Amino acid sequence: RPLDSLTTTGSILGEGVSGLAATVVLTAAALTWLGWNAYGSYQAAKNRIPRDFRIEELRCTIMHFDEVLTMPARMAAATGDLQWEGRYRKYELQLDAAIKEAMRLPPRHTAARPPR
Repeated sequence: RPLDSLTTTGSILGEGVSGLAATVVLTAAALTWLGWNAYGSYQAAKNRIPRDFRIEELRCTIMHFDEVLTMPARMAAATGDLQWEGRYRKYELQLDAAIKEAMRLPPRHTAARPPR
């Protein structure tokens, strides 16, 4: 009967090896999937971050010029002095340029897509 125990042991080892192989294949597939998703997230963030920083810069610029232009507008209305209008016109062009640049930037949901 030593031959019977050898056959039984061989089939048990065969099942263990095939189970281990299946585990290794599933683990490799899961790691590949996770790696691919991480890379996709990285690429999306890499494309979005410069745009988000530029939008933040433009937001600050627009807010700054809005504040800068408020005082000359009020003073021109209150005094009728043309000096205030000249100061307003000087900064108006810079505000207009910042607004136009902000409007040209793509919306957030399309920022990660390549241009067509």
